[in-house]
Amino acid sequence: MSAAARPPSRATGTAVQPVTTQIHESITVTTAQTPSEDEEIAPGQPYPGHSHALKIIFDGLESISQKSAQKTSTLLNVRTRQIMTVLRHMKEEAAKGKPAIKEDPMIERLHNIETAIIEMKTQMKSAVKTYAQAATTPPTELAKAKISPERKKILEEGRKERRKYEITLTANNAPEDIKSTIESTDNKGITAQCQKAINKANIKNKPTLKGVNKLAKNILRLYFETAEETERVREADIEWEEAYPGLTVHKPKYGVVVHGVPTEAIDLDKTHDETLRQWEMENTNKQLKIVNAIPLRRREKHKTAAHQSVVIFTESPTVADECIKIGFNLNCQRLKTEKYSPNLHINQCYKCHKYGHRSTNCKRKEVCGKCGQDNHRTIECNAEKPCCVNCGEDHEAWNVKCARRTEEGNKLHKLRMDALPLFT
Repeated sequence: MSAAARPPSRATGTAVQPVTTQIHESITVTTAQTPSEDEEIAPGQPYPGHSHALKIIFDGLESISQKSAQKTSTLLNVRTRQIMTVLRHMKEEAAKGKPAIKEDPMIERLHNIETAIIEMKTQMKSAVKTYAQAATTPPTELAKAKISPERKKILEEGRKERRKYEITLTANNAPEDIKSTIESTDNKGITAQCQKAINKANIKNKPTLKGVNKLAKNILRLYFETAEETERVREADIEWEEAYPGLTVHKPKYGVVVHGVPTEAIDLDKTHDETLRQWEMENTNKQLKIVNAIPLRRREKHKTAAHQSVVIFTESPTVADECIKIGFNLNCQRLKTEKYSPNLHINQCYKCHKYGHRSTNCKRKEVCGKCGQDNHRTIECNAEKPCCVNCGEDHEAWNVKCARRTEEGNKLHKLRMDALPLFT
């Protein structure tokens, strides 16, 4: 059966030609084209010989990856039985005086195949989920599509062009009832209220507000017909509180990361206004006005370092760019700087302890950062041995040596290298 061609096909009337197939590097057999994937080598049927039996197993294993989980499980059981049959026949031959089984290289190959099948079946059992398990499993986070540098540049130019027609207002300092009013008022109503404030201002040829977009965190973005109208509104002294009490112009802050700042140079846990004024004096050539400073990374308790990275914020994008291009002067040293892009630096949630978001925006269940369990908070943990919820190793979830943290840091570092280095 292994050496002869099959009878003529009923569909074509032509004989199926024998093909030569290489099996596991060194076993070459000549047989008819692909046996049926469900073909059995069972007791009671004529044994086809080792070569044909291995061909059946080999072809069957090749097709398994294209099947469903249920079909794959069935096929794996078939292949396991086939291997056992081949081994049984080889043992019978050995018992009749043929070479010892342990000297036959085919035996080792069969055992390797059998071991691989057992591992596949074990993995399949653990992978198959019940409906309840599947329903409670959070969706897999899809990798974001990579944007080419050319497309990034086009998108950034588009954003810069749109800014010429936009003015951003904030209601963060407004009373809570005013915030609620703005939230419940439609865009047309907000546009009318803001137009009233514009009409009361001392502006010639009153600009006409085209509309308003509501953004997150009590932010309103106004847009006008022309860039010239927008600039006149921007330069005018408009009392936006005439529209809603507490409504003011939103002044974006531009962050610059200063690396290598001596730890004793600033105490970020206490008031540091005097220190910031001193830093401004050391950088007078840039006309720098620092409105805030924060640490780039959260410091571990009871751990001190000689240097740290500090983020300084200014309201001028051009001044921020000067700091990035020239560097930052501190204590007669020029320190390295880079653009602060919070989405491109490690963000770890201290609720679920995953990466990529903050606890204020977390919708997952709270997990202990010490032992990884979800039945208590981190401050309530009594576990003697820590277990990281991200990598499973014996350390806390925020450990800087965590393999998952290192992976996240490397990914973000590459993105920072591809990002635009300046604000303007």
